[in-house]
Amino acid sequence: GANSYVDLVYADQYVEFYHPDELEWVDETDGRKQLALITATKFVDQIIDWQGNIFSVTQPLAWPRTEFKDAAGRVIKEGTIPQVIKESVVQLAVESLKNDLYDEGVMLTSQKFGSSSETYAGPTRDGGNEVGRRIAKDLRRMGYGSSYSTMITVARA
Repeated sequence: GANSYVDLVYADQYVEFYHPDELEWVDETDGRKQLALITATKFVDQIIDWQGNIFSVTQPLAWPRTEFKDAAGRVIKEGTIPQVIKESVVQLAVESLKNDLYDEGVMLTSQKFGSSSETYAGPTRDGGNEVGRRIAKDLRRMGYGSSYSTMITVARA
């Protein structure tokens, strides 16, 4: 029945040690922190196509996995959740208290093809969820998985 890769005690200890100035986390209620950890776990499972196979068909989350090797050749033992994934979930949970993890922001506001042009409406800030993109990139680079494709191909006549 697990719904997060880390528990609140682990997350609080991680933030206290590595990011004691994250007041959004420190000042938040335990219930909101737990919800942030659940959201972060779901987010990371949605953006990464993990290596290996699930450890048990009855498990509710994508981890633990069967044994595989990461990009550096280290064996990721069957039935474990790597430290880097736990740390990533905490970082995403902290970020989720400040920003919507699913907000990609507007990367393109105007586009022109010959005499045709398009302008996209949306938030004016750039970047969207930088923490989520960085973590996904790092996990893929370390060999824990690949990204799900979100690319849409547009053809103009």
